[in-house]
Amino acid sequence: MAKSRISKLVYYDRTERRVVSGYEMRSVMQRLVDGIADDARPDAPRADGAGHAQGRHGADLIQGEVVAVAGGWLGRVGWPRPAYYLYMHEKGWKFKSARPFLRPAATRRREL
Repeated sequence: MAKSRISKLVYYDRTERRVVSGYEMRSVMQRLVDGIADDARPDAPRADGAGHAQGRHGADLIQGEVVAVAGGWLGRVGWPRPAYYLYMHEKGWKFKSARPFLRPAATRRREL
């Protein structure tokens, strides 16, 4: 997965250290980031460069992962380097205004 992180989900509470560091919380976080990635795919741009050459569209390359950090878990949703242009669609650039798809998906999940 690429280093570019659009959304970051961190759950950490000193009073719940045992629960946070447990694998139950990792499972919950994984379901959450997978849900965000699933929600973002329909709104993400389909046309792409290298990803299309591999037979996959940019939207199909969006994925979530959970990694251990000091005191808890870190959820990341992103895409591999060949789909770098997804960042430009999310944030916009001087030739085109932003057409976010990942932040709205994360916001919808936050409200669940």
